[in-house]
Amino acid sequence: NICSGKPTTLHEIFSQIFKKLNYHYSREYLPYSNNEYWRQVGNNGRIKKLITFPKLTSLNDGIGQTIDWVKKQVELKGLVVNNKF
Repeated sequence: NICSGKPTTLHEIFSQIFKKLNYHYSREYLPYSNNEYWRQVGNNGRIKKLITFPKLTSLNDGIGQTIDWVKKQVELKGLVVNNKF
């Protein structure tokens, strides 16, 4: 798991997950506390210099692959509840 080096908000992540699940939601923003991080971005510059690795998976593709994997695991284990997932 290597970071992309690009900032991504939780809103972007949740939006992509819910879009792929065809789930509509409303969001509510709560006040920030003083000890919360406003921005955190990983730096992959050093690892890129040390090793060669294939093209990074985009966040959108990675979320899709993860959802597909979880759905398959649920089906394999017979964990479908009310025909929903």
